[in-house]
Amino acid sequence: MTPSGASIASIAQTSTLFAPPPASLSLLAHANITLYTRRIGEVVVFKIKDRDIPIVHRVLKVHEKADGLVELLTKGDNNRIDDRSLYAPGQLWLRREDILGRAVGTLRYVGMVTIMLNDYPALKYVLVGLMGLFVLTNKEG
Repeated sequence: MTPSGASIASIAQTSTLFAPPPASLSLLAHANITLYTRRIGEVVVFKIKDRDIPIVHRVLKVHEKADGLVELLTKGDNNRIDDRSLYAPGQLWLRREDILGRAVGTLRYVGMVTIMLNDYPALKYVLVGLMGLFVLTNKEG
Protein backbone atom coordinates (compact mmCIF):
# COMPACT_ATOMS: atom_id res chain seq x y z
CA MET A 1 0.00 0.00 0.00
CA THR A 2 1.28 3.44 -0.85
CA PRO A 3 1.34 6.31 1.66
CA SER A 4 -1.60 7.94 -0.14
CA GLY A 5 -3.92 5.05 0.68
CA ALA A 6 -3.74 3.48 -2.77
CA SER A 7 -2.09 0.34 -4.07
CA ILE A 8 -1.70 -1.75 -7.19
CA ALA A 9 -2.96 -5.26 -7.92
CA SER A 10 -2.17 -7.38 -10.96
CA ILE A 11 -5.14 -8.81 -12.86
CA ALA A 12 -4.62 -12.36 -14.08
CA GLN A 13 -7.89 -12.71 -15.98
CA THR A 14 -11.04 -10.72 -16.47
CA SER A 15 -14.72 -11.52 -16.18
CA THR A 16 -15.99 -8.00 -15.69
CA LEU A 17 -17.27 -6.09 -18.70
CA PHE A 18 -15.31 -2.86 -19.15
CA ALA A 19 -12.64 -4.31 -16.89
CA PRO A 20 -9.03 -3.96 -17.93
CA PRO A 21 -7.62 -6.77 -20.03
CA PRO A 22 -5.65 -9.56 -18.38
CA ALA A 23 -2.09 -8.67 -17.34
CA SER A 24 -3.10 -5.13 -16.39
CA LEU A 25 -2.32 -3.42 -13.13
CA SER A 26 -5.39 -2.15 -11.34
CA LEU A 27 -5.04 1.00 -9.25
CA LEU A 28 -6.95 0.66 -6.00
CA ALA A 29 -8.32 3.33 -3.73
CA HIS A 30 -8.55 2.16 -0.13
CA ALA A 31 -11.48 3.60 1.72
CA ASN A 32 -13.92 2.75 4.44
CA ILE A 33 -16.19 -0.01 3.09
CA THR A 34 -19.30 1.73 4.37
CA LEU A 35 -18.47 4.90 2.43
CA TYR A 36 -18.03 3.55 -1.07
CA THR A 37 -19.71 0.19 -1.35
CA ARG A 38 -23.29 1.10 -0.76
CA ARG A 39 -23.60 1.62 -4.47
CA ILE A 40 -24.55 -1.42 -6.47
CA GLY A 41 -22.40 -1.51 -9.58
CA GLU A 42 -19.19 -0.29 -7.89
CA VAL A 43 -16.12 -2.23 -9.06
CA VAL A 44 -14.23 -3.59 -6.05
CA VAL A 45 -11.10 -5.65 -5.60
CA PHE A 46 -11.30 -8.45 -3.06
CA LYS A 47 -9.17 -11.32 -1.87
CA ILE A 48 -10.56 -14.60 -0.65
CA LYS A 49 -9.03 -16.24 2.43
CA ASP A 50 -6.26 -18.72 1.54
CA ARG A 51 -6.06 -17.54 -2.10
CA ASP A 52 -3.22 -15.47 -3.50
CA ILE A 53 -4.81 -13.66 -6.42
CA PRO A 54 -7.14 -10.68 -5.89
CA ILE A 55 -10.37 -10.56 -7.90
CA VAL A 56 -11.86 -7.47 -9.58
CA HIS A 57 -15.65 -7.73 -9.82
CA ARG A 58 -18.74 -5.56 -9.58
CA VAL A 59 -20.98 -5.26 -6.49
CA LEU A 60 -24.26 -7.04 -7.21
CA LYS A 61 -25.99 -6.70 -3.83
CA VAL A 62 -25.35 -4.80 -0.62
CA HIS A 63 -26.56 -6.36 2.62
CA GLU A 64 -26.69 -3.95 5.57
CA LYS A 65 -27.42 -5.41 8.97
CA ALA A 66 -29.09 -3.58 11.85
CA ASP A 67 -25.78 -3.46 13.76
CA GLY A 68 -24.17 -1.48 10.89
CA LEU A 69 -22.27 -4.39 9.35
CA VAL A 70 -22.13 -4.08 5.57
CA GLU A 71 -21.73 -7.24 3.47
CA LEU A 72 -21.38 -7.48 -0.30
CA LEU A 73 -22.22 -9.95 -3.02
CA THR A 74 -20.18 -9.59 -6.21
CA LYS A 75 -20.37 -10.89 -9.75
CA GLY A 76 -18.19 -10.70 -12.82
CA ASP A 77 -20.07 -9.04 -15.69
CA ASN A 78 -19.24 -11.91 -18.04
CA ASN A 79 -20.30 -14.57 -15.51
CA ARG A 80 -23.81 -16.01 -15.42
CA ILE A 81 -23.99 -16.39 -11.65
CA ASP A 82 -22.78 -14.48 -8.62
CA ASP A 83 -19.39 -15.09 -6.99
CA ARG A 84 -20.51 -17.25 -4.06
CA SER A 85 -18.80 -20.25 -5.66
CA LEU A 86 -15.52 -18.27 -5.56
CA TYR A 87 -15.81 -17.36 -1.89
CA ALA A 88 -14.37 -19.46 0.92
CA PRO A 89 -16.39 -22.58 1.84
CA GLY A 90 -19.50 -21.55 3.76
CA GLN A 91 -19.03 -17.84 2.97
CA LEU A 92 -22.08 -16.20 1.39
CA TRP A 93 -21.06 -12.52 1.54
CA LEU A 94 -17.87 -10.49 1.41
CA ARG A 95 -17.04 -8.56 4.55
CA ARG A 96 -14.89 -5.52 5.15
CA GLU A 97 -11.73 -7.59 5.71
CA ASP A 98 -12.14 -9.26 2.28
CA ILE A 99 -12.22 -6.00 0.35
CA LEU A 100 -8.85 -4.60 -0.76
CA GLY A 101 -10.28 -1.46 -2.31
CA ARG A 102 -12.20 0.09 -5.15
CA ALA A 103 -10.82 -0.06 -8.69
CA VAL A 104 -10.15 3.50 -9.85
CA GLY A 105 -7.82 3.04 -12.82
CA THR A 106 -5.62 0.63 -14.73
CA LEU A 107 -2.30 0.36 -16.52
CA ARG A 108 -2.88 -2.05 -19.39
CA TYR A 109 -0.58 -5.08 -19.74
CA VAL A 110 2.00 -3.79 -17.24
CA GLY A 111 0.97 -6.55 -14.85
CA MET A 112 2.45 -9.16 -17.18
CA VAL A 113 5.74 -8.81 -15.27
CA THR A 114 4.03 -9.69 -11.98
CA ILE A 115 2.22 -12.65 -13.52
CA MET A 116 5.42 -13.97 -15.11
CA LEU A 117 7.34 -13.62 -11.84
CA ASN A 118 4.64 -15.67 -10.07
CA ASP A 119 4.44 -18.29 -12.82
CA TYR A 120 8.22 -18.64 -13.23
CA PRO A 121 9.93 -18.17 -9.84
CA ALA A 122 13.41 -18.68 -11.36
CA LEU A 123 12.83 -15.48 -13.31
CA LYS A 124 13.05 -13.55 -10.02
CA TYR A 125 16.62 -14.77 -9.51
CA VAL A 126 17.55 -13.90 -13.10
CA LEU A 127 16.21 -10.36 -12.67
CA VAL A 128 17.97 -9.89 -9.32
CA GLY A 129 21.20 -11.18 -10.88
CA LEU A 130 20.85 -8.79 -13.82
CA MET A 131 20.23 -5.87 -11.48
CA GLY A 132 23.28 -6.85 -9.41
CA LEU A 133 25.38 -7.08 -12.56
CA PHE A 134 24.14 -3.68 -13.66
CA VAL A 135 25.05 -2.14 -10.31
CA LEU A 136 28.55 -3.68 -10.39
CA THR A 137 29.26 -2.61 -13.98
CA ASN A 138 27.77 0.86 -13.75
CA LYS A 139 30.47 3.50 -13.60
CA GLU A 140 29.66 6.88 -12.20
CA GLY A 141 31.28 9.79 -14.03
